[in-house]
Amino acid sequence: MTKPRARILFVAHTTRIGGATNSLFLLVRHLKNQYDVAVLVPEEGILCEWLATEGVPYFVLPGLRANTLLQVFQLIRRERFDLVYGNNPSRRARNVMLAAKMAPVPFIWHFRGVMWGLDWRLGLFVRFADAVVAVSQATAESLNRFYPSQKIHV
Repeated sequence: MTKPRARILFVAHTTRIGGATNSLFLLVRHLKNQYDVAVLVPEEGILCEWLATEGVPYFVLPGLRANTLLQVFQLIRRERFDLVYGNNPSRRARNVMLAAKMAPVPFIWHFRGVMWGLDWRLGLFVRFADAVVAVSQATAESLNRFYPSQKIHV
C-alpha cells in the first residue's frame, strides 16, 4: 500500500513577475512530483497562468488580509494540508501563518533578503514559525534577534 503524499500549501504575496514569484514557481514545479502542492494567492495574475500550465491548483483569496483568516483556516482544514509555506515576509504570509496555527498545521517562512530593518511587529510573528528558510547567511544573521539560529535553514 502506498503512503499518501504530504499536502503543502504555498503562500504567494503577489502574482506579478519578480524574483520571489519566479522562485516560488520553480520550487512548486519541482516539488509537485513528490508532494501534493497548491498555491494560495491574493489575486489573479501571471503566476496563476504559470501554475495552470503546470497543472498546479491555486486558490484566490482577495488581499489575504486579516479579515480572511477564517477563510484561510477553513481552506487549510478542508483541503487537509500538512504544511503551509510562506514565500515572503509579508503581512499576507503572516495572516496565513495565523490561520495555519489555528488549524494547527506547521508553518515554514522563507526570507529572501537581509532583514536588519524588519519591523519589530512582524519580527515578533517570526517567532511563531515552525522553521525559517533564509537565502543567505547574512539573511539568517539578520533574523537572529527574532528567531533561534539553530532553527534557521540557509
